[in-house]
Amino acid sequence: MKKQAPALLTRREAALLMRVSPGTLCNMHARGQGPAYLKTARIRGKALYRREAVLAYLESNGSKPAGKPKARRRKGATV
Repeated sequence: MKKQAPALLTRREAALLMRVSPGTLCNMHARGQGPAYLKTARIRGKALYRREAVLAYLESNGSKPAGKPKARRRKGATV
């Protein structure tokens, strides 16, 4: 019998499922992107993710968690 994944995932587990780093997942939330998460007060404010929410996010975004990055202009560059 196959072992079921837990209903709630840590940031590291969710990032692994999404194939991004935990830091990238944290940055996505800072930009208002990424799957919905729960912020727990009991475990020092750690983010927990519902497995279904992560899978739904991946499906709705074509398995591309992050959007196209904005081009950055170097300091002193002329147009």
